Amino acid sequence: MKYVCSVDIFQSLAQVIVLFNNPDNTTEWMSELVNLELIKGAPSDVGAVSRLTFRTKTLDFDVIETITKKNLPSQFARVYKMRDIALEVNDSFAVAGKHLTRYTSKNEVSFSGLMLPVGWVLKWYFKKRTHKQMKDFKYFAENYVELT
Repeated sequence: MKYVCSVDIFQSLAQVIVLFNNPDNTTEWMSELVNLELIKGAPSDVGAVSRLTFRTKTLDFDVIETITKKNLPSQFARVYKMRDIALEVNDSFAVAGKHLTRYTSKNEVSFSGLMLPVGWVLKWYFKKRTHKQMKDFKYFAENYVELT
């Protein structure tokens, strides 16, 4: 199952990339992320593997993230795996106007095992989560103030 989400961020492309590319910022805009543990590789580099722990109102879960391609601003691809679910994410950023950046996320989710029969019902959930995280990043990028 494939879907695409996008948001416009009122910030320059260069600044958006600096903020997005810094793994230390992830917990600032990904509100449900409670822990990010690097398992292998260098943070944000191709081949890096990390365990992300999320806590939502209804459940806690771990996801394994593997960065598969990185050529910012045009491509940042990774795969997220958890029990019986795999999510491929390919994000890109482009100039959309003066001090305006378009953030696009192309996603493909696949289900196996016990999730296979109910996976199609969860499409709305994945799209909703993706869009929420993108809007949270937009808010973070537009309101970022560097403390010196």
